[in-house]
Amino acid sequence: MRGGERVLETLLELFPSAEIYTLFYDPRGLDESINGRVIHTSALNRLPAISRHYPLWLPFFPAAAESLRPTADIDLTICISHCAAHGATLPAGAPRLTYCLSPMRYLYDMRGAYAQGGAALQTRLLEGVAPGLRRWDRAAARRAQPYWAISGFVARRIEQAYGFGAEVLHPPVNTDFFSPPPSHGRAVRPDPSAPYLVVSALTAYKRVDLVIEAARVLKRRLWIVGEGPMEGRLRRQAGPTVHFLGRVSDEELRDLYRAAAGLIFPTEEDFGIVPLEAMACGRPVLALGRGGARETMIEGRTGAFFQPDTAEALIEAWSAFDPTAYDPRRLRRHAERFSKERFLDEFALKLRRLLESTSTPRRAPGASGADGG
Repeated sequence: MRGGERVLETLLELFPSAEIYTLFYDPRGLDESINGRVIHTSALNRLPAISRHYPLWLPFFPAAAESLRPTADIDLTICISHCAAHGATLPAGAPRLTYCLSPMRYLYDMRGAYAQGGAALQTRLLEGVAPGLRRWDRAAARRAQPYWAISGFVARRIEQAYGFGAEVLHPPVNTDFFSPPPSHGRAVRPDPSAPYLVVSALTAYKRVDLVIEAARVLKRRLWIVGEGPMEGRLRRQAGPTVHFLGRVSDEELRDLYRAAAGLIFPTEEDFGIVPLEAMACGRPVLALGRGGARETMIEGRTGAFFQPDTAEALIEAWSAFDPTAYDPRRLRRHAERFSKERFLDEFALKLRRLLESTSTPRRAPGASGADGG
């Protein structure tokens, strides 16, 4: 249940009869709000061990996306896409929109970061198929308009990749669930001696290695939540003050936010829900000063930034970072600006305007498209 799945889960509240079409589907780790829906998958989902090796099948993603064919009797399709869902074959005439988490990162401005962390075979494969995939991706994007982007950062990437603009609608953060510790009305500031927290997939471009190196040099306690292909390498790099907690439940994650001195967010993300979850729990954030964090944080009020993305820059910023200088109530109020209720209200308003400019649906929308999950 990462950012894209949280968006899908929230949108399903608006559309109780919607069915889901997706390239891949693995029910493990997904909430019943998604697992309880009618879910259609591409043929790729039937391949053995696909969840571990899906990058190797990237050349087949366009055909798999186009094989997703919702029935003709639908009123609206919402494509939640960071890869290929926007290429689904849809009935003519029914309104559609694409809520873009990102254009394919590994085809455009983040090719180097993905190649650096990928296996040799995967990297060679990507370089060989990238030109054809870009041609398909741009053609599919033109058919999938209008586009809504999760951040101004992503809207700029859409314009660079596809040559057209996108409206911005920030995704939802569950501020009802992620909340400060019970305090009988008092604002509980963090304990500066408590561990810091990283919540991330353990992949190369997430740059968790920077935080581990900085924690080793500064002898800071660090908790790492998440799993991924870089875990073995990161464990070998880590010193005695670093603890890997793996996958945790939402309740456990909320307790970790509350108990931490603060969150370290070392990657350039398209939006970044994790920092807002930490802020909703009253904890400040030390983040790389690029990407979506620049839209969701206010320097000096909700946390601090470091640049460039080097261990040296993080060490310097972390040395000066005082988590007790940030007011938990102000952090909480800031996070509430990105609440689920705000997202649903804005989505419904934008959708109403879109439908009024095209056609009025016959009944409740009937299909949602998503890339994976």
